[in-house]
Amino acid sequence: MRFGDKLETLDDLTAYAVPDDDARDPREEWDHACTMALFHNRYTLANESGLSTDNFGGWNEMRQHIYREHGKQTVIVPVWMIDHSGIALRAGRDFGDCDPGAWDSGIVGFCYMTPAQMRENYVTKRITKKILEQARELVDAEVKEYSAYLEGDVYGIVVKDDEGVALDSLWGMLGYSYDQMREQALDMLKCAHDGRTADYFPNLAKAIVGIAENAAKFAEIAS
Repeated sequence: MRFGDKLETLDDLTAYAVPDDDARDPREEWDHACTMALFHNRYTLANESGLSTDNFGGWNEMRQHIYREHGKQTVIVPVWMIDHSGIALRAGRDFGDCDPGAWDSGIVGFCYMTPAQMRENYVTKRITKKILEQARELVDAEVKEYSAYLEGDVYGIVVKDDEGVALDSLWGMLGYSYDQMREQALDMLKCAHDGRTADYFPNLAKAIVGIAENAAKFAEIAS
């Protein structure tokens, strides 16, 4: 998407995609089910684990520590980062497809979900195979969300009339696809259109009543 892209129109209303230049860090603003432990010598990345690379001899040592602390059922996924004209993250998969020599990419830590977090998130006592699979999917989703924030893939939608007056807006849309943005835009257009119509018709009804009252007065005077 580009700045000012038209997403949808409805009568004289248009919804535009607008980059959200004041996006909030989702790891700080919202609650999450998983824990990130990410490290980089030039960037401040999410680290909710209380861990430090200074205390470990490598990634495998840190991984084993997490297992010891939280149990072997902990879902631990390595996170790769690429730093080339911007930064991006991937969970459980390197950037070999776009950085074959790994000159600009590498592991920066882990995103994990402990058994305690699984029990709380899925409201269960038993950690089944299905729960573990769902936990892995959730780890992937949280890494994608955070990567979208780091990449600046955050947009807003602004609804304007044909005079350029903004009637509604929505911000902080992280990693939305173009189709998802259009669907949201259409909902906003309908709400703005219906709301404006709701405001218009009561006023129109009052005007009609006023005209009728005036007509009756003139008829009375004329008689």
